[in-house]
Amino acid sequence: MKVFISPAAGDQSFKTETRDGYTLDHWRRGGMAYWVISDTDPAALRQLSTLLGG
Repeated sequence: MKVFISPAAGDQSFKTETRDGYTLDHWRRGGMAYWVISDTDPAALRQLSTLLGG
């Protein structure tokens, strides 16, 4: 599981995508962009994303 957080303008609602066997959760809030990426259970990924504010 990987988590990337970087500065970003504006807000974006929470989105989930699947690419090449990986699940990606991403959103922007409060001047930051969040990406949580994993090849594990999507429910576990969603739990982590929720804890991060997604």
